[in-house]
Amino acid sequence: MNPTNRHRCTAQLLSTFQCHSNRQPTPPSQPLTKNALRLGVLSCLLSCSPVSFAGEQPTVDQPPAVPTATTKSDAPVEPLRQPLETWLGWIEAPETHLRWFVQFQKDSKGNLQGSSLTPEALTKPIPLSKLDVSGDAWNLEWTDPITNQLWKYVGKKESTDKVTGLLVIGPQTIAVPLVRAGQLPPETKETLGADIVWTDSQPSIGANQSANPFDFRFRFYTQPPYTSDKPRILFDSVAKNLIGKPVEFRRDEDGTLEFSIPAIQAEYRAILAAEDTMAGTFRRKEAASPLEMKLWKPKGKGATDSKKESPKSSSVAPPPNSDSDASKKEKTSDAESVRITMDATRIDSSVRDLAPNETAFVLDLNSASGRRSRKSTPAPATLGCTITVPEAKQPNPCPVVILLSTYGQQDRDGTQGTFKPYREMAQWLASQGIASVRFDDRGVGGSSPPEPDFTPTRSLDDLQALFGYLSKDSRFDTKRIGLIGHGEGAATAVAAASTNPNIAFLILLAPPGVSGSDLLISQSKLLAKIEGMAEKNQSIMESIQRKLHGLVRASLSKDSALKEVQQLVQDHWDGLKASIEGEKTALEWSQIRKQLENQLMSDYENLQSAWSKEFLFNEPATNWMLLQCPVLAVWGERDMQIIPDVNRPKIESAVARGSAKSFRLEQIIGLNHWLQKAPTESNLEVEENAPISKELLQAIESWVAAQL
Repeated sequence: MNPTNRHRCTAQLLSTFQCHSNRQPTPPSQPLTKNALRLGVLSCLLSCSPVSFAGEQPTVDQPPAVPTATTKSDAPVEPLRQPLETWLGWIEAPETHLRWFVQFQKDSKGNLQGSSLTPEALTKPIPLSKLDVSGDAWNLEWTDPITNQLWKYVGKKESTDKVTGLLVIGPQTIAVPLVRAGQLPPETKETLGADIVWTDSQPSIGANQSANPFDFRFRFYTQPPYTSDKPRILFDSVAKNLIGKPVEFRRDEDGTLEFSIPAIQAEYRAILAAEDTMAGTFRRKEAASPLEMKLWKPKGKGATDSKKESPKSSSVAPPPNSDSDASKKEKTSDAESVRITMDATRIDSSVRDLAPNETAFVLDLNSASGRRSRKSTPAPATLGCTITVPEAKQPNPCPVVILLSTYGQQDRDGTQGTFKPYREMAQWLASQGIASVRFDDRGVGGSSPPEPDFTPTRSLDDLQALFGYLSKDSRFDTKRIGLIGHGEGAATAVAAASTNPNIAFLILLAPPGVSGSDLLISQSKLLAKIEGMAEKNQSIMESIQRKLHGLVRASLSKDSALKEVQQLVQDHWDGLKASIEGEKTALEWSQIRKQLENQLMSDYENLQSAWSKEFLFNEPATNWMLLQCPVLAVWGERDMQIIPDVNRPKIESAVARGSAKSFRLEQIIGLNHWLQKAPTESNLEVEENAPISKELLQAIESWVAAQL
């Protein structure tokens, strides 16, 4: 994910105010680190009609022998009563699935009383105004306290444990069977009774303290009483009021996990990057973004239970190369793999899918040549790498390039769903007689996590270690070791070559020329224009972003920053109010203002990391004046992340003041940031099934032929 998508929340907010005044403001962003950059666009993807959802966690009564419900994972709550019977059903509207509980009890006089509860929608049970379950015919009635809508249920008791019937809500009629729930799983706000929960790895995209601690969630119900046949999977985004969206799950022949969410026209395609980690692409309509999901664990828990399971008892389907049904060519629903945790036989997909001309290895950064020495014993640091060599035997040592990835945490293939641009680039280079090495970004796949003070400049240490490793390999020409950088990787390549004369050449794809602050603002402006935001609101958006970045540069205390943020909102309040549709009460205006202040304050705090500050204020174009090696720089005309009209002029100016003579700067019509032809009718940033642009490869080929 690019940094501008990650930090365009102010633009999202104004757009939300202007077009969707009935919704909550777009949530604030996460810390601007390589890991956090991946999730920014997701907070604005889900623009469907909201589902009513209260922030408090409802209480579901438990039978005497079952653990009581909890509103927090560490705070048990006493049940309101001990129910005589608890019945459970699923309200399956076309776009939302909600749990429904009907509970009966007898009062002190022996009279039967009951309540209805949909835990995902209401915080308290609703008393039944009509309760007739004396025979096989059931008749229930109650009134929704929010809408004053009368709900009715007419059913027939088929057995001691099952009732079939119709739920009537105004003009709607939904068939809802009920089953007697002898036991209920513990109820927490993280799980909502689900036995498996996957969440996005960066918690709380704008969720406040009373909201769910994560923004994206897949809930799996695989056991009674919630399901008795096939698993039920639901998707939630609390920050966008999307609750209980039904999910269709499939597992592809190559192990790719596919989650389709028809209600919001979205899908998530991922692979298991670790036992408790899924990494892939979340796509909604025409927008796509990398997304990492983590298996939720209760506080205080260590490894998942699946680590204790033997391969025989594991609920994970065997790898595709086994003799099981998972290796069939067609896609099949795989109930056995619904738990999605890895067994001991599962290996990293980047290693498993090696081509015949590829070799995977792990580079020890602490012992590799060129690593900076430290006074204390350094923590373990590794890079998971893959080398790709020409298939035809080379008479002499061949040139080799190091591939450097774009913004966001990328694996070595640059995986975007099924699109793997860096792997595709490596194989194309091999066909041209050029070897290459690509590696997982820190914290991804086989690479160790970065230190807390890791910055773009610190990443040069990793690159130098890899450069030293290749210099010792006799297969490669040490005088022809070059760099191919994409996006952020292009800036890193330029910084490295400006001080290392042994780097023979640079191929730069979508190189940035302006500071991170200007990069963020330029993309926000472009997106605002595409989305039809009024020019005056665009000006407000830009002003707020620039002043917020200025506060980050000032390194204020939290109290001082809060005062500055409040003043920032005050300075722009009249313009913000004018962008919001509909009449508002004084209380509503106060709430909106407070939400905006909280959001901007959260953005300020999230920009305090070392990586964020260096990214925001570093001027990458200055390094171009120091380059001596040949350089090819290519931009895509439809790149929405590194916009050519903003970045290229700054680089051209720097090149003109430098002393290098071999520069070639090109712009390819119709190319997007991900090196593909972008559809002209949309703002799609990556197309999984589209290859790398032939025009780009031809430009690289002609340049390489002249230089090498």
